[in-house]
Amino acid sequence: MSETDSFIQEVTEEVRQDRMFALWKKWGPFGIAAIALIVGGAAYWSYQQDQTRQAAEARGGTFIAADPADPSQQIALAERIDGPAQLIAALTAAGAEAEDGQYEAARTRYLAIAAAADVPREYADLARLQAVRAGAAADGADLAALSAELDPLVADGAPYRLLAQELRASLAIQDGRIEDAHKDLRAILDDGTVTDGLRLRASEMLTTTGG
Repeated sequence: MSETDSFIQEVTEEVRQDRMFALWKKWGPFGIAAIALIVGGAAYWSYQQDQTRQAAEARGGTFIAADPADPSQQIALAERIDGPAQLIAALTAAGAEAEDGQYEAARTRYLAIAAAADVPREYADLARLQAVRAGAAADGADLAALSAELDPLVADGAPYRLLAQELRASLAIQDGRIEDAHKDLRAILDDGTVTDGLRLRASEMLTTTGG
């Protein structure tokens, strides 16, 4: 390489370094800030994921520790836990009360669940259905009034329509309204979506009541 070529190469290298230095001086701080932001964001995301996992594990442990058949434990769980899990805890608490013979308390809790504004329809209708069951098991139950509570649950599109119709037929039989019961039972048997188990129960109820 000639001296001229060597000189030109050195000058070119100097110019390149000067340009790189100028660019770094102008944009370097922004690059450092961007890297710090990315690293910090990744660390925060990892921390949030770890916190979410720990919270989920804690909720799961709380559920496992509570006896599903003990109303007091389930009530305490429903009052202590939050988020979507609170709805499940409340339903379990009401079920435990019903199993323990505390029908009025269970009915009150089920109705409170159904009345909550943020409860999805599937859970609200389930709570109403169970509230009627609990009410029917209580002493001195007004079976006709309880049957009327089921009317919205047997409407087209209701998630537990056939089960509500079966319960309404059962209440009608207990109340001596056999023809009303037969009407519901025949409607169940004529429904194309009825399950085998429900078809069998409806058929047996219809047969044993002379239908």
